[in-house]
Amino acid sequence: MTRLLITGASGLLGGALLHRGLNTADILACTHDTRLHPQGFDTRNIDLAVEFHAKDLVAGFKPDWICHCAALTDVDLCQRQPKSAHRLNVAASGALARAAADYGAQFLLISTDSVFDGSRGRYVETDATGPLNEYAASKLEAERRVRGFLPEVLIARVNFYGWNLKPKRSLAEWVLAQLEAGVSVPGWTDVYFTPLFNMDLADCLNAMMARGLSGTYHVAGSERCSKYEFARAVAAEWGHDPEAIRPTEMATAGLGAPRPLDTSLRCDKLYRELGHVLPDLRTGLRRMRNFVESDLSAFRSLLG
Repeated sequence: MTRLLITGASGLLGGALLHRGLNTADILACTHDTRLHPQGFDTRNIDLAVEFHAKDLVAGFKPDWICHCAALTDVDLCQRQPKSAHRLNVAASGALARAAADYGAQFLLISTDSVFDGSRGRYVETDATGPLNEYAASKLEAERRVRGFLPEVLIARVNFYGWNLKPKRSLAEWVLAQLEAGVSVPGWTDVYFTPLFNMDLADCLNAMMARGLSGTYHVAGSERCSKYEFARAVAAEWGHDPEAIRPTEMATAGLGAPRPLDTSLRCDKLYRELGHVLPDLRTGLRRMRNFVESDLSAFRSLLG
């Protein structure tokens, strides 16, 4: 059985990887301070930015794969606190990669579609990067830092939605909460992405690790859509009136950090490896609703 170390295991993606791997891998689930309820896996609270912590963790568990999902993802907070972004997104990634290199573990680094400037969209892996904010810059620097220790690292640039273990809401959850409260929901008509349901993303990443892939891959949904179109699709899937989604533009939101307008990704490289495309938006949302109806209680029980 594969020995799998998951960092950020209480997050939107880390939790999905934990849930999907419970019966197929020997898992050590790491969080910074969130308590998990062990159910056939081990758990550890740890500060990975402390290099000897990362080294001791890897030396003790001896993982086959490290799935590094942990990151400071609050874009505006990263903009206000660039040192924190560097510590948590770059230094911690580097410390863990150095430990992986020392002990022979394979490494999956979760990166972001925001490494691109969003000027045109439909990016492929070889396109020039151009991060617009501190968060994206720190994630791109993490790619470089990890690659320096592990030339055969597997890097996945992603954008995903789903159901969280923690109270923190993903975009889809936030839209649903607003709709259920009877509140008009703003949807950006000028921001485009290629979102993927987090459980589908976890399944895809597991398949990539099983194949022993390395290099940089875009791992995203097969359908480019605006945030406005995404919110309308969420509404329709859950039986709400899509007209409750109010068209607006990102400039009206008063955000603290600049953000790219079109980070849609092309995944042709991945499709050649997998032999199939990833789900479109409506298929992903249908799977999310089915998950909420059938598996959410068991999923939420992973929290301590």
